[in-house]
Amino acid sequence: MTNTVITPNQTLNSRIDSVDIMRGLTILAMVFVNDLADFAPVINVPQWLRHMEPGIDGFTFVDMIMPVFMFILGISIPLALGKRLARNEPLPKIAGHVLIRVISLIIMGLMDVNRAINSLGRPYGVMQDWPHGLWKFLAWTFIFIVWLDIPLKSKMAVKGNKIAKIAGLVGLVWLAMVFRTTDGGTLTTRWWGTLGQLGWAYLFASLTWFVFRNNRLGIIGVFVLLHSNFLGMSNGLFQGVWIVSVIGKAAIGTYSANAIAGLFIGTLLVDNSSPQEKIRSALGLSLFAFIAAMLLRPVSGIHSPATGWSLCATSCGSALWTVLYWCVDVRGWKTGLGHICTVGKNSLLIYQLSRYFIFLYWLAGLTFYETLGENFATGITRAIAYTIFLGTITVIATKKRILLRV
Repeated sequence: MTNTVITPNQTLNSRIDSVDIMRGLTILAMVFVNDLADFAPVINVPQWLRHMEPGIDGFTFVDMIMPVFMFILGISIPLALGKRLARNEPLPKIAGHVLIRVISLIIMGLMDVNRAINSLGRPYGVMQDWPHGLWKFLAWTFIFIVWLDIPLKSKMAVKGNKIAKIAGLVGLVWLAMVFRTTDGGTLTTRWWGTLGQLGWAYLFASLTWFVFRNNRLGIIGVFVLLHSNFLGMSNGLFQGVWIVSVIGKAAIGTYSANAIAGLFIGTLLVDNSSPQEKIRSALGLSLFAFIAAMLLRPVSGIHSPATGWSLCATSCGSALWTVLYWCVDVRGWKTGLGHICTVGKNSLLIYQLSRYFIFLYWLAGLTFYETLGENFATGITRAIAYTIFLGTITVIATKKRILLRV
């Protein structure tokens, strides 16, 4: 099979399959390991399928999932925002789109992270004087109402959908106001959750792209600056500064740095270089990040969310994308990857569904899911089956153009 040269116009006007496949693989891995450890934990799960234990300077495959997802988020920014600029959309309109996405992701993250007790398993769904899981079920229902994109034909359906979305937003505000923990605590921003962290990373990466566009030297400069900033904050810099206290040093530092590293790859996809040149540059980034991680390990460590850990994630993300790009976009080897690619186009849906069905399960008063987790063999089979189940629903929904997007 002959090599395919992808031009900038082709890139902006069509999706890059390697990006969607990488996103699909990452979100499927996230759903799988979350099912092993979150709401109905499986016993005797080996360390490599769990987050690294506190106090150990290292990471596992699981610790790489979230930063790699941040990395993919960054890859998409030059493609998505570049397409809007190519359509001559006004910059204020594009900036408004970015801000709405950021706020939407932060809202979803807050709905997820607020819980009665700072633990997983069934306590996650407990709220003062409410049936188990009801607050979470309502929160996710309103999230689907507000952000689910369903193809509508009639004007009446479109109007009704707009009214429903307004009602959904009102419902989320109401839930935030009535939220109480079992000890009387209210809704907090003590941590932004996975989606909230994605929101902050998307904001900082988008701002970086607005300033530097496809200037990779400038992007690398911000990448280095964020890591330097995180190292400084980890050693007492900016203590008491309100923006650091509110957003969090990881969101300002290492998480956003991963997204900005993805910008570097995204700019490769929209320039005039050959596939071979793109691959060399991506592998160069991977090697640079790995060497930096090893050099900085004595002062930063390679545990989450340290600079060394983040740099290792950038190295892994760049290497993985390079392999997928060469196999899928250059060589055209896509057989058997179609469903994963489809899941990658609707990753937010599968992530939210993975929680929604658990809340329904709790409301029904069922207990069999925990029972399956009492044995490792049945537990891991359960996680695989649940991941396939959610992936299948996501593929069907995507083909019917039912998307959860912000």
